[in-house]
Amino acid sequence: MTHNDLIQLMTTLGYPKSHEQGVCHGFTLMWVQAACTNQLDVFFERLDFLEGFVEHPDRLVSAIADARQKVINKKPLTSEDEQLLELSAFFDGISLYQEVQHSREIANTTETQFLNVERISTWIRPDCAPDRLHQVSCEGQYTESEFSDFLTHLAGLLESQPNSVLTLSTPSHTLGLLYKGKGIFEIIDTNVDKFEPTCPPSPRHCADILFNLFFEHSVFNDKLILRTAAFATNPDNLPDLSFEHQKQYTTLHVTPDNKSLLSIALQNDDWTLWNQLNLRDIPFEKMERATQNAFFRAACLFGHELVVRLLLQHEVRDYLAQFEQEGLLGAVENPKIMALLLQQGVPPNSRHFKGGSPLQYAVAKNKPKLAKLLLSHGTSIHYATDTLHLAAAQGHQEMVRLLVAHFPQLARAKDAHQLQPLDYAVIYGHHELIMELLPHTPMPPIGFYYLCKHLETEDKDLKKSILIEAFSRYITQRQQEFKPLSRFFSRLGRGYAEREKIAAATQVLEFLKTDAIELELESKDMAVLNNGRLYWLLHAVQDYLGADFVLKEKSLREHHPFIQPLPPEDEAADANASTLSPPQ
Repeated sequence: MTHNDLIQLMTTLGYPKSHEQGVCHGFTLMWVQAACTNQLDVFFERLDFLEGFVEHPDRLVSAIADARQKVINKKPLTSEDEQLLELSAFFDGISLYQEVQHSREIANTTETQFLNVERISTWIRPDCAPDRLHQVSCEGQYTESEFSDFLTHLAGLLESQPNSVLTLSTPSHTLGLLYKGKGIFEIIDTNVDKFEPTCPPSPRHCADILFNLFFEHSVFNDKLILRTAAFATNPDNLPDLSFEHQKQYTTLHVTPDNKSLLSIALQNDDWTLWNQLNLRDIPFEKMERATQNAFFRAACLFGHELVVRLLLQHEVRDYLAQFEQEGLLGAVENPKIMALLLQQGVPPNSRHFKGGSPLQYAVAKNKPKLAKLLLSHGTSIHYATDTLHLAAAQGHQEMVRLLVAHFPQLARAKDAHQLQPLDYAVIYGHHELIMELLPHTPMPPIGFYYLCKHLETEDKDLKKSILIEAFSRYITQRQQEFKPLSRFFSRLGRGYAEREKIAAATQVLEFLKTDAIELELESKDMAVLNNGRLYWLLHAVQDYLGADFVLKEKSLREHHPFIQPLPPEDEAADANASTLSPPQ
């Protein structure tokens, strides 16, 4: 079964991205998992089993469907059925490892197989799994002789750890190495006639095979850019590759498809490799535009002030917007570089191609100092009205205070789920943010009622603060409203005057500011409180104090249980107030 056979099987099974790019990488990483968990026999048995379907891949689809139907019908399974049912997990694993080749969100890179494999492995094998994979890696550019020396050194490190699992990757191909001890390696590759180990070669022989057969080094001008990764379920069994990390590269080999150690370091934010490169001798003028932007971003990200200044002075003004954009977003991790960029006139509102702004990135990473710096240079939230939502959802109190102080209108903004920042603070249990956001969040009395009702907390002081805010806001709003006919209708017994509503609400407000549980009111005030918007606020007070709450009428001087009449008709429109449900 060849590489193309594997692609054909995956295509027939419905994997849309089962083209040649990345399949070898996915296959090799599935082999790595099997090797690290002592399941290589099962791995090769599965490949032998798949051989029977290469000529007729449609039969594989129907065979898997038949096996699944047996499970549904609770019929006994044969050993072949069990193998068929396991194939989906095998191909899913290949597809998942391959998927990072095509997703900027996952890998932050494109068209490269130098990936954060450990991160992807944790998705397939959860963090709590005892057989989670760990890895160490290094990148370098090699002639055949140099790589032979590297493998010899590596074999010496692995001598006490036979059956060590390795992968080798160029930007376009990945294969596996199994160290057998005594300087002997086994090569696992998809580009051979069968998926099985070749004759075990020595380091020198292995380098010869890799350079002249598997990687076709002649295409790359007698040098290969290679990434070597070692894997183990126990991190103590990983080799120390610091000897390779100490190498310094003063000249960079560039492949015909414009790949180099620099591009790899840029694409993967590889700090170790970045430090191995002589940045002063980088031929910036000869770089393509995307590489220049990535280079500038990396210099900002890693805090290379001298390099940043040199690049800012360079003649790149034809595409300055993209250049500055990359720099600002990279500088989110480095306040000193951010200050330098802003001082040089880089606009603080430069936006990433995906829509994110520097302020949003600073909020997401909880960098208040950077946010203050951006705000001091006039950053805008015109295209980022959900910035406060993000801070509230993550529970960043200092960031919430900062944003509210500069843009209080953000507390009123609704996102695509029609939720406000306060909703997210409640949903995610960040109760310390409620009183930061509530004074700036529009809310009808029924909204205050539901807020208290759905707030899962034993903090009585917090609920009291919410109710005090509710009654204070109600009184202020009533004082600002001008209804000249309210007193006239009050005298006719058709409603209550504004002053009567304000007076009743003020009595409850003063009551809430004490520790009392008994409220004594005139009968008229009690009627006012059980009418209109005040109905919901008084109802919230009763829920807050519970069974201990006593409402007394002054004129009769006797206890009256709290009565819960039906809400008046004029409040029916408020029935659609937010129930603070999380977005789906």
